[in-house]
Amino acid sequence: MNDNSFDFLYQNVEKLKGIGPKKASYFKNLNINTVIDIFYNLPTRSIDRTQDIDFKNLEKGQTITTLVKVKKHHFPFNPKLPYVIECEKGSLIINIIYFSIRGNFLRKKYPENKELIISGKVSFYKSNLSLAHPDYIEEIENEDKLRTFENIYPLTRGISLKDIRIVLNDAKKII
Repeated sequence: MNDNSFDFLYQNVEKLKGIGPKKASYFKNLNINTVIDIFYNLPTRSIDRTQDIDFKNLEKGQTITTLVKVKKHHFPFNPKLPYVIECEKGSLIINIIYFSIRGNFLRKKYPENKELIISGKVSFYKSNLSLAHPDYIEEIENEDKLRTFENIYPLTRGISLKDIRIVLNDAKKII
């Protein structure tokens, strides 16, 4: 085995694709200077996106992942009101709610009569089950990518979970 095979783990995170000097300075706030430091940044919690809706135990704030069929778009007549996308799962109506977003974008993302997998936190709007700004919206073909356990890491300004995953994935490729 080559003695230099683990040198990658000690290189600066700034050298990774997608991480520049500015992001590297934000990583420094989390005490992540080298690739190996990311392994000491442990997740604070995990989200289970493998299960579908369990209506018997459904609570406000719970994360759900389910297949829905988009039925109708309700464009707000007042910009202070939310944009509501009415979906159905069997006989249940599930509203997807967005605030301060233009309808043309949402009409393209959620075409009527299309089936999509959505995942996000449950709330209630006008006595219907709703998801405000869902975490994920995927085509049915991508369901296996979505139905996983997602680790949530401590973050700081300028760092997203996507940035943490970039560093982790690059480190895993070498190990």
